[in-house]
Amino acid sequence: MGQGTGNWESNGGRTIQKAVNLALQGGGSHGAFAWGVLDRLLEDGRITIDGISATSAGAMNAVTLAYGWVIGGPDGARRSLAEFWHRIGKAGNFSWLQPNWFDRIHARRRFHFLSRVRYDRSDNPDIFAV
Repeated sequence: MGQGTGNWESNGGRTIQKAVNLALQGGGSHGAFAWGVLDRLLEDGRITIDGISATSAGAMNAVTLAYGWVIGGPDGARRSLAEFWHRIGKAGNFSWLQPNWFDRIHARRRFHFLSRVRYDRSDNPDIFAV
C-alpha cells in the first residue's frame, strides 16, 4: 500500500501494483469459494500474482488460472476459471450420487419407515450406557 496512507495511488497518480503470493487450500467447496476470491483479485488491476502454492481443489484453480493467464492475461484467467467451475457444476448434475426419480418418489416412505425403527436396550445395552 502506498507509504502507509492506506491508498494505492502514488504521488504521480499512477496505480501501484502489489505483488502477492497465494496459498490455495483443497476441498471442493473451498475451491469453488476460492474461485470467487481469485476472480475479484484478477479483476482488481492493483494486484499481481507472483506465485501460487496449492493442493487438491486449490491446485485445480491454480492450473486453470495459470493456463488462462498464458492465453489471455488476467481476463483470460478469469474466463478460464469461470468456464472450469461452470463445467464442474454441470458435471455434478449427472453424478451417480444424485437422487433419481425412484429415490425422489420413495424417499418419504423410507423416511417414514426408518423414523419408526426403535432400538431395544436389551439388544445392545452399551448404546444407552450413561
